[in-house]
Amino acid sequence: MDKSKFKPYIAFIFLCIAYGTSSALVSIIRKTVDPIVLSCVRFFFGLVTSIFVFTINIIKDNNYMRHIRQSLSSQSINVPKAMLCGIINYGFPYSLIAISQRSVSSIAVQISQPLVSVFSLLASHILLSNEKCTAKKLFYQLLSVFGTILTSIPTLKFSESKNAVFMFDYFLLFLSTVSFGFGTVYVKYSQSKPDQTALCMFQLLGAFIYSFVYGVYCFGLNQFIFYLAQIDRSALFLIIILGIFYTCLTSITFLYVLRELGVVVSNYTNVGQIIIGILVGVVFLNEWSNYSIFDIVLSITGLIVLFVSIIFGIQNENKINSNDELTPFVQNL
Repeated sequence: MDKSKFKPYIAFIFLCIAYGTSSALVSIIRKTVDPIVLSCVRFFFGLVTSIFVFTINIIKDNNYMRHIRQSLSSQSINVPKAMLCGIINYGFPYSLIAISQRSVSSIAVQISQPLVSVFSLLASHILLSNEKCTAKKLFYQLLSVFGTILTSIPTLKFSESKNAVFMFDYFLLFLSTVSFGFGTVYVKYSQSKPDQTALCMFQLLGAFIYSFVYGVYCFGLNQFIFYLAQIDRSALFLIIILGIFYTCLTSITFLYVLRELGVVVSNYTNVGQIIIGILVGVVFLNEWSNYSIFDIVLSITGLIVLFVSIIFGIQNENKINSNDELTPFVQNL
């Protein structure tokens, strides 16, 4: 048995766990730090970490820098497009979500996550020759949306959010899911032979520049710097963890999963994170304590539907990939 075949799926599970638990960490930090400021600092430490990993690779491998120079000169790593990927994948959608949450609850944001996979599937049908949308693929994606709705109905009943609902903010949330979905496909479309660490570094550079400019636009330079200086040590420590492990490491891991398993499967992490998030809430936060038996049954049914959509969706992709020739991205990454 080839153990290397299981590595992408181990990485997939890691991403589900990381994405599923990151929201809890972000919610803690947001109590004292503005979300726009949080995004900027998060991307900064993610960028610094990626530069550190990149430097380690140079020290460990004498040929690594030569490989990177060749990749840059041949445009197999396209820096402007890689930075644009970072804006589309991180900076732009995070800023939209930050605005939308003035009236949109975090529960609604959670419900929207499976839509990322749907939009990614549609984008891959247009841009990628070997990842076309089929009836089966679309069915499993919509099944995950249905499962998410089931798990969210009881949570919506007990939500403490009293904010008014603005259609414009929901439109911004919708745009963020489109950006996330298209961004994943654009990475694979625009980067033919990328090095994972270098691509991650350039993406986070683009995300950081965007988030900084956006922060200055929202608050003004002096006020934005003032907010940065007001971050206390405990919050800063958590943001550093968020930048290192939940931004840089997950970005590199996601590129690996994207390379090995393709766009559709990699985006199932958006579904897996919901399962992990709910389990964390039940086990550690006792979120089902006020649920009726019907609510619990509804939530469990939703979790089962989500799990089934992931398992059968991945199996369907494996059957397709076993019959199709791999793209240059997969062959040469």
